Amino acid sequence: MAKMSEQLPLVSVIVPCYNQGRFLEEAIASLIAQTYPKWECLIINDGSTDDTRQVALELARTEPRIRLFEQANCGLAAARNSGLREARGDYIQLLDADDELLPDKFATQVALLQSDPFSPRLAYCSYSNRYESEISANTNPIEIVRVRMNAADPLNDVALHWEAELSIPIHCFLFDTALFKMNNIQFDEHLPNHEDWDCLMRILALKPRLRFDERKLAVYRRHLNSMSAGHHKMHCGFLMAIRKQQELLRLQPETCRLLAKRAMRLRRIYWWSRIYSNSPRFFDFVRTKLGRLEKSDIRSAD
Repeated sequence: MAKMSEQLPLVSVIVPCYNQGRFLEEAIASLIAQTYPKWECLIINDGSTDDTRQVALELARTEPRIRLFEQANCGLAAARNSGLREARGDYIQLLDADDELLPDKFATQVALLQSDPFSPRLAYCSYSNRYESEISANTNPIEIVRVRMNAADPLNDVALHWEAELSIPIHCFLFDTALFKMNNIQFDEHLPNHEDWDCLMRILALKPRLRFDERKLAVYRRHLNSMSAGHHKMHCGFLMAIRKQQELLRLQPETCRLLAKRAMRLRRIYWWSRIYSNSPRFFDFVRTKLGRLEKSDIRSAD
């Protein structure tokens, strides 16, 4: 059995953590519960001031597959990049410290990737979410939006529909390490947010082989206090990432056209959401007169 395990490909799990020590143990427990045995976990303590270090040290003491790395606070993108540099695996699993994986995720996705003789490859799955206050592993997750990309044209699908009708958290994916290592892809540390989307766009531009499993093999934790906070910052960060992609993909006019269309929609939704947040009654009056926007569309932008 040990010999058989040695022949399996290694999954490197990168767990950036900044002041989320209260969730870290649950995230790591979801790794230990994996039915697939060959993985390593790299916890990147990004200058936390809570008990993250103590929790991580205890986890590493009891589980030899865990390694702890510490750095000054540099942000999520930099922490993930540190993990990418240290990863030794054939596949990359990104997992934020407040999220979780279901026990069959590695076994399912490694089998999917191994069944495809072509490379580079990328597997992804459906997911559920739960709210921050629901910290028990027994909490029933809540289903949300479309997660399957258009297999015929995933790059343009993600360019136009991201966060409008398509949403896939980063931990739904299992990446062929070659996508990062051979193409020098990292997370952009200059973007204030949407570095996940930017990274996914660069990977999809390489036209990897996509393998999808519709089962919900990942759980995304939604933080109630952050759902409407920082809306302006998120809006500006997304527009910045879109402009960057337009420059990178300037030789692909159709994708650039779709990116421009997404930017226009984003500006419009943000403008209407500001009206709604400042004056809901005025917004309802305008919506009734114009008959163009639903209140739910504006709330979904928060």
